[in-house]
Amino acid sequence: MCSHTLVRGGTCMEEIKIKALRDEGVIPETTYRLLCKLIKLKEDESKQKKRRLWVSTTLVSLYTFFVFYLFFIKLSGLTVLDPMRSVSTDPVILCFGLLCILIHFIWVSARNKYEEAKGDFDDLRKEMIDRYEELWFKQIDQNGKDEALRFLNDEKDINLYHK
Repeated sequence: MCSHTLVRGGTCMEEIKIKALRDEGVIPETTYRLLCKLIKLKEDESKQKKRRLWVSTTLVSLYTFFVFYLFFIKLSGLTVLDPMRSVSTDPVILCFGLLCILIHFIWVSARNKYEEAKGDFDDLRKEMIDRYEELWFKQIDQNGKDEALRFLNDEKDINLYHK
């Protein structure tokens, strides 16, 4: 939901700032709702990206340890016929092999969830950029709109200036 500790009434402080701009008449209601949804999609994308990175790091570490164990510990000093029998009967190698396969499937799932979250965020962001004139009031004073866009760009890493 909200990645910050400052929460008032279940709403992020960033959403309170956006809400204040809406209450001042700078942001229309439809734009406010889309911005809140966009912030939540960005937070979900960031969460999935961290998850994907953690699983990737785990998988690479596991593969590295598996290869090191297999070639430098288990197979060193064995004769030509012994490696197959030794590898197939070693419970450590079987456990690491199964663990590698399991973590690989978790990694594929994490990658797919990240791609889906990134796609949802990018689609909404591009739609908001395409509907710029419709979503923002035509104002003589652009300071409020610029403040909202600058806030999203600086604080939430959401660029609504261009695709």
